[in-house]
Amino acid sequence: MYVVRYSCKTLVELLRLPLKKLLEIAFKFPREFLRGFFDAEGHVDVAVGNQFHLAVGAENSNKQLLSRAKQLLKSLGITLESHGNEKQDRSRRLEARRSR
Repeated sequence: MYVVRYSCKTLVELLRLPLKKLLEIAFKFPREFLRGFFDAEGHVDVAVGNQFHLAVGAENSNKQLLSRAKQLLKSLGITLESHGNEKQDRSRRLEARRSR
């Protein structure tokens, strides 16, 4: 169980908005939203073998949130792949890979 404490009334009001409204706000500030989103949900994977592989991604169980993040990234010229199990409500992820 997580407990979050805050003392800012404006923040409380903002966090109580429906996701749709929060995403509208996020679209007005795409870089800032994505920075916070990847700080909270992101990861970097590095593998070194015959080649150097780098993957940057984010995981979240909310498909709508990942879809919106993907749209924002695309608007900034960044394309990612979506992965996830559609039959089961499990974590889904966005991922960009690069090999050398």
